[in-house]
Amino acid sequence: MSAFARARMRARLIRGALIRSVALVALVMLGSSVPLHLAQIDTIAIDLWSQLASSPQRGPAWASAWPQVVLAIAGVCAFVLSAPRPTGAATDPGHGASEHTPRRRATLLVLTLLVFGCGVVLPLILFGATIRDPKAIPAFWRDAWPSVTRSATVAGAASLLTGLGAFTLWRIGAGAASLARARRLALLVAVPFAIAALLPGVMIGSAIAAADLRIQGLEAAPLVVAHAARFGIIPILVALWLIQDEPADRRHARLELAGPSFRAWIGSDAVHRGGALMGAMLGVFLLSIHEIEATVLLDPPGRVRPIAQQMLEDLHRLNDDRLAAGVITMLGAGAVVALVASRLSARLWSRGGDGADTQQA
Repeated sequence: MSAFARARMRARLIRGALIRSVALVALVMLGSSVPLHLAQIDTIAIDLWSQLASSPQRGPAWASAWPQVVLAIAGVCAFVLSAPRPTGAATDPGHGASEHTPRRRATLLVLTLLVFGCGVVLPLILFGATIRDPKAIPAFWRDAWPSVTRSATVAGAASLLTGLGAFTLWRIGAGAASLARARRLALLVAVPFAIAALLPGVMIGSAIAAADLRIQGLEAAPLVVAHAARFGIIPILVALWLIQDEPADRRHARLELAGPSFRAWIGSDAVHRGGALMGAMLGVFLLSIHEIEATVLLDPPGRVRPIAQQMLEDLHRLNDDRLAAGVITMLGAGAVVALVASRLSARLWSRGGDGADTQQA
């Protein structure tokens, strides 16, 4: 078989996944205001932001966004109906083993480095070239430190809240007698979070502002709830994956010998595969740090602005040196956190098969 024929066959095999990936990116972009606003493209999300910022009446603004709501609901329903339905491997495949040939591993490495270079290294170089004053980065840290600490506090709370929720979901699903029942429960939780993730962030922020979730002494509580609602789908999907991916023979042996024992589940499964959930929590942390849309409607004037909102103001004011210093700092720190998350997840996942087998033995 020729190389072209092999490539064509592989493309045909992953056609469904590619279509779903493109559709997901399109839905996320339609619900996002800032990138398309900077490109001066009018969208429903941008119009909704303008209406909510200029009028205290939420009802008319929400009603005008009905096409976006319909698209989000229809998109989630389409993904649920078209997604493959794994039922768990029949036997433990040994997660540490790799089926990739050296040539394929080299190709994956090159593609990974290419994406990392275009998404991280190249922007760092471009923004670094625009800085005229070498003292801009130390000055950014000195001036923006209150914003960074406040953003990190909110992001940490949001990641902890979503992680605890996903861990609870994973635990309930792992203890269920039926894998199909566990999957239905996980989907029941995931669907509303998926819809919230595809809605404009200003709509989530506006809804939480209307609910008036302020708590005395915890002024950041509405922000934490908003960020958890926007990004909670990530650890929830990981929990769904962990529930479905546990080998059927291991699951059956665990339930047969120890029942739904929490201690048995921790020792035989959670401690070995929990790295994936920890990585998802770090993903929520990074997304929360960069969140703007929901924050704008929940953060009253007079408080220390989150770092993402502060950088957006620098962009509008053409403060190029400060903006470039902020981008370099945030992008570099975010890349380090992302690499740690992916490494931690991969390392603990690869130990899952051997470690669990040892525990069972």
